[in-house]
Amino acid sequence: MKSKTYTLEDLLRAINVLEEDIDVSVDGYDTIAVCAPIELTPIAKEKFATALKLPIRGTSVYSDKDGDEGDKECKLAWDFLSSLAGYCPTQQFDKWFEFWAVPVCAALPKVNRRLLIQKK
Repeated sequence: MKSKTYTLEDLLRAINVLEEDIDVSVDGYDTIAVCAPIELTPIAKEKFATALKLPIRGTSVYSDKDGDEGDKECKLAWDFLSSLAGYCPTQQFDKWFEFWAVPVCAALPKVNRRLLIQKK
């Protein structure tokens, strides 16, 4: 019996449920912190659909395709995660993400660590 393959989308869902910051690695790129809450717009879901379906091992994203195609998929995943971390122009961020979590103070109790500001 084949075991279930988890995807980047599954990992993002788990990060939201756990409400924890998780370091996510992308094969061939780097590691970046992903913080809850993660709320994607329909535009982001469409633009990054391929990246969201990429498989993961633990908290590492990889492509099961070889060569340039696999490289393109991993680059898209990296572009997505770095954009989620705010490394993109504001106009793009506003198109792709519904909410933004602003760290307030790590010393505060867990429930008060994040100030949620809903985008309008």
